[in-house]
Amino acid sequence: QGNPSEMGSSTTQVSVIGFPPQVQTLSPINGVPVATSTPELIWRDGAYAPVPPGFEIFHYSLEVADDTAMTVGVVRYDGVPDTSLVLPASLADGAHFWRVMTFNEVGDSSGFGPSARFDVDTQSPDAPALLSPANGSWGSDVTPTFTWSQVTSKVLAKVAATEMTYLLEIADDSSFGGLLDSVTTTSLSYTLGTGDALNPCSTVVFWRVTATDPAGNVSAPAAPSGYRLFIRGDMNGDCTLDALDLNGLIDFLFFNVPSVPPDRAELNCTPGTDALDLSVMIDLLFFSGPNPCNPD
Repeated sequence: QGNPSEMGSSTTQVSVIGFPPQVQTLSPINGVPVATSTPELIWRDGAYAPVPPGFEIFHYSLEVADDTAMTVGVVRYDGVPDTSLVLPASLADGAHFWRVMTFNEVGDSSGFGPSARFDVDTQSPDAPALLSPANGSWGSDVTPTFTWSQVTSKVLAKVAATEMTYLLEIADDSSFGGLLDSVTTTSLSYTLGTGDALNPCSTVVFWRVTATDPAGNVSAPAAPSGYRLFIRGDMNGDCTLDALDLNGLIDFLFFNVPSVPPDRAELNCTPGTDALDLSVMIDLLFFSGPNPCNPD
């Protein structure tokens, strides 16, 4: 009778293969707005190694719904081969949620992970209203402050004015072929710096503003507003202060010559054109006096 300890024995090695890991949703997430009704959803695999042949990740199932519990308006896409999918069916504007499940080659699944949110916004915001300088207004300020109205997203109620961006454009023609300046800002106003000062001899400059929401939708610009420039004391509009302007100011004060643009004859920044303005003009032309004031 043999020794039991010397009897033949065999060992069986068993490999335990875990279920595929849940994926990580990458984009869009956290309520990020998208400007298309058929966005591309992107995710990546979780850690799943080492994996014997035959158990690799094989395909994915993806669900899109209208609520975070994934019970309302659910649309499912099975057999997705890659870690991204451009949705073939259009979504309505508003909030949507999505999640992904992984399958390996033998049919084991990871189960769905947590849902991620994104917001579809395909509507352009309204054009901002141009407030100041008013259309057709006159001014001698070559570094004016341009102001416009607040606009918000038509779809995303949580979007505040500060989350919108505005493009201010200034040109020397109403078609904006000759652009003088442009600036992007989140504010509702912008003051030109001295380096961007307007040419007071331009006669008129045009400005407009467009708004862009967080999804990237851009408004149409409102009709451009014209700002007419002049030099204080330049009574004949030739962009030079000289004796002809002195004569023009005298005619304006004492002989009821037809009116000139507002404030053109106002040289001392005190409302009402009078002999004091004439005195400023004489000092400027003949005694190297100070330049006419600019509006506050």
